[in-house]
Amino acid sequence: MFVAPAEGEAGRLVVALGRAAGPAIVRSRIRRLARDVFSAFATKHADADLLLLARGNIAHEPRCSVRRALSGLFARSSEALGRRPAARAD
Repeated sequence: MFVAPAEGEAGRLVVALGRAAGPAIVRSRIRRLARDVFSAFATKHADADLLLLARGNIAHEPRCSVRRALSGLFARSSEALGRRPAARAD
């Protein structure tokens, strides 16, 4: 996952899943789960743009573990944004 401060008023989520993540039905399921978890995340932290990449086959992962992993990633990304130094205005 890559995270950056939001360029607009609201944060955005981009999910990039290749064939290595599994068949089309699995990739669609992951996108739906990611959007669902992100909507809960965005209510608290609307100041982040997130890029989510899948690097391995997740076809056999249970839905609850995928949801838990996504929640953890989103929480860590908000912490990372909080630790980021403020941009300098020169």
